[in-house]
Amino acid sequence: MPGTELPGLAETNIWLACSDGRMDLVEHFLKHGGPGGTPLDPNVKDDTGYTPLHAAAAYAHIPLIHLLVTTYHAQIDIVDDDGDTPLHVCETAAVAKCLVELGADVERRNGEGKLPIEVADEEEREDVVAYLKDLTPTYERAIRTLSMEEFAHMFENGADVSCDDDEDGSVDDNEDDGDDDSAEQQDNEDDDGESGSESAGDSTLPSTNGIPNGLTNGYHPSTDSD
Repeated sequence: MPGTELPGLAETNIWLACSDGRMDLVEHFLKHGGPGGTPLDPNVKDDTGYTPLHAAAAYAHIPLIHLLVTTYHAQIDIVDDDGDTPLHVCETAAVAKCLVELGADVERRNGEGKLPIEVADEEEREDVVAYLKDLTPTYERAIRTLSMEEFAHMFENGADVSCDDDEDGSVDDNEDDGDDDSAEQQDNEDDDGESGSESAGDSTLPSTNGIPNGLTNGYHPSTDSD
């Protein structure tokens, strides 16, 4: 394809062509190179170790992945400067499946010692995790801790961020204890009230002419003598 135009692309920018899924440009670079005319190695790396296959995998260009691996023999588990393989950087289950079928190693660890499924899990690529979990049976998902920013975002969007209830929906035991204490306190108050009433009824009140004080209701027997 010597006549392929290269508008806006640098002389050896095969990575941009791969990101855009431009198979025609990629083949031009691999067969004829850029304007300088030197064919590029399919495993050529940029200044971070990124390869054409990394770019094709990250941007989900499956036909280009097949072209690079089967026609131009790109290394399926080639790593960048972080030790990431194309399987580490893929973002869809379809791409992960394509890479695995072409021979990608699901147990290959990057520079941080992380498996492809672990990277996918940390970056919340749930479909990739779902695909790789059966191929990586020894991996156990860690309990993910929310950052303050994520927590604030959930709260602002009306999420229930309380932790009062247990997972089964039952009320926290401490709340039960609080209810029990309130009920007990009420019972004690009722008992005290009843005791006070009984005491008032049983007490002997001073009398006036045989009528206990407090029961005369303002009535005062006559003290006139006949």
